[in-house]
Amino acid sequence: MQDSILIPTEYIQQVLEKTSGVRPNLKDELSYLRMSLSYLREGMNVDQAIDLATMDYLMSM
Repeated sequence: MQDSILIPTEYIQQVLEKTSGVRPNLKDELSYLRMSLSYLREGMNVDQAIDLATMDYLMSM
């Protein structure tokens, strides 16, 4: 069973505000958001999560 980890709503809002509309399609946007949330869950701050998700996204292209 996976433990629950709470991510503050303001972190999620910040990720959405900073990255909304940047990806070319909805599928990429959702994948990117999922990666960002994964990094937030690991304890990264918003900027770190965005940076790492961006690197992951670019490497997957």
